[in-house]
Amino acid sequence: RHLSYRMVDPDLEPEAAKKIMTDGTIVFSSGKPGMESTREVYRSQLFDYSAALEESLPQFMGEGAFTNAILKVTRARPIVACLLQGYGERPTEGVEPQTISGAKEMLTKNNYEVQTFSFISASEVPQACTFLWIAGPSRAIEAKADDLIKDYLEKGGRLFLTEDPGMPVGLPRTLKLLGVRFENGIVKDPERHFLL
Repeated sequence: RHLSYRMVDPDLEPEAAKKIMTDGTIVFSSGKPGMESTREVYRSQLFDYSAALEESLPQFMGEGAFTNAILKVTRARPIVACLLQGYGERPTEGVEPQTISGAKEMLTKNNYEVQTFSFISASEVPQACTFLWIAGPSRAIEAKADDLIKDYLEKGGRLFLTEDPGMPVGLPRTLKLLGVRFENGIVKDPERHFLL
């Protein structure tokens, strides 16, 4: 594979420029004409001004954005994190401490697609899932869902499971298959004043 680039001058190439919505946009593209995979990096994504002081320069974020865009357009199959919902899992949005928005954002920044699903509307873990993510359910997962998750793992699926202290996760068949047992305890980090 090789990498090539070209700059589009909107005055000289107005038709090509129409495809780019914002001035300063960098478009990454891979694949045969008509079947390209594209990813855009906007000028606003190139620098982080949040930590910049008056006398310092903003942090350049372009390297990570470019790397992720190249990976996105050249990867044959996306990496998909399938987030189970329906059992009182932690919310994916918001800034409250109980949300998993930071983890979701980190996955997205690292080129993962995060999709949600529920066994109410799905009869199995979706085939597109690279791994199944169960984020701190507050209600026990019932036996039927436990069997579906166990079947998914037996077929080579992957699981990322977190549990909050004192919350019943259920999943006896899945946990037995994995050889995992949850202890009802708390880890304390006194230096950062965290309870895990």
